[in-house]
Amino acid sequence: MQKKWGFTLAEVLIVLAVIGIIAALTIPTLMASWREQATVTRVKKAYSTLSQAYELIMVKSGEDAIMNILKNSSNADPVGSKQVADLFLANMRGAETLPAAAAALLTGPLSLDGDPTHFYYDGRTGISLADGTVVLFYINAANCTPKQACVSMQVFLEPQKQQHYGIDAFVFYINHTSLLPLGGEEEIHHYAQSCVKGVHTEHNGYGCAYWIITQGNMDYLH
Repeated sequence: MQKKWGFTLAEVLIVLAVIGIIAALTIPTLMASWREQATVTRVKKAYSTLSQAYELIMVKSGEDAIMNILKNSSNADPVGSKQVADLFLANMRGAETLPAAAAALLTGPLSLDGDPTHFYYDGRTGISLADGTVVLFYINAANCTPKQACVSMQVFLEPQKQQHYGIDAFVFYINHTSLLPLGGEEEIHHYAQSCVKGVHTEHNGYGCAYWIITQGNMDYLH
């Protein structure tokens, strides 16, 4: 008589328990990796959208269009900020001015490690991109030097909740000739000092946009 092979109930339960343990250990890591890649994709998309609008402004309105606005503005000037934002808005598809009611709900982002920052909404003009990302324009330095950040753009991926720089809030800026992610090697907020997990300063996270655009990941979180 041929002997039949099979598994006992105890053996099946042991296998299921091992599978459950493995799933419990790996699924959170996979989910975190997926969320990070989704963030990288959205940051790159926002940068591409802003860059394309910037190039159109240079072609249609002239290379000095933004600098001419700054000449008639002052630091933190809400009128000048709105004029710059309107230039971008006119050269974007699907974007719209951020309603005042929505702007009033924005809270200042915390640093990468959750420390308070000196963010404030006054003097900023917001626009909402087609995917819900909010961009706030702000005149940093009306009389900026060629490599200085003349206009900053704070990008909020999840504006309806508390933001953290380097996680769901990122900074880009305009100098005399370019639109760039904040955090380059020659900048005051170089990513090596301003995108480092475990560093408790109000500026930590400012330089993470540069990391994401150049590295294509969020490995600074690990």
